[in-house]
Amino acid sequence: MYDKAQVACETALTYDNNFEEAYYLLGEACKKNDRERAISNYRKAINIDNNYQLAWQGLGRELVANIAIMDEGIEALKKAILMDDKDGWAKIFLANALWRIGKINEADKQYQSALKAFPEYPKFREFYNEFLKRKDRTKLTN
Repeated sequence: MYDKAQVACETALTYDNNFEEAYYLLGEACKKNDRERAISNYRKAINIDNNYQLAWQGLGRELVANIAIMDEGIEALKKAILMDDKDGWAKIFLANALWRIGKINEADKQYQSALKAFPEYPKFREFYNEFLKRKDRTKLTN
C-alpha cells in the first residue's frame, strides 16, 4: 500500500506542487524504505506551512533516528509539542531521543507527559516501564 500511497501523493503534486499535505503524506509513505526522502518531504511540507505540526513531528521522528542529526530532531519534536501539547507521540519520540543521549531526567519528564496525553494507550505505559527498568543506560538496546 505504501507504493500506491506514494504514487497518489506524487500525482497530487503534479496538480499542485504547493500542497503541503501531499508532501507530508509522501513523507509518511516513504519513511519505511527511504528515510532521506521522507525527511525531504517533511521539510517541503514545513517550507510551505511552517505551522504544520504533524510534519514537524514526522521530521523530528526521522531525524532522531540518526545520532549525527539528533539535536535537529529534538528541536523539531519540541516545536511539534509547542504546537500541540497533547501530541503524545511527539513526546514519546522526544523521550526516547533524550534517553538515548543520556538526558535521563528530561526523558523521564517527557515519558510522564506522554502518559498524561494518552492515558488510555497501554503501549506508552510499557515504554515508560522499560525506561524505568533501564533508565541508567544511555543507549537503547533491543
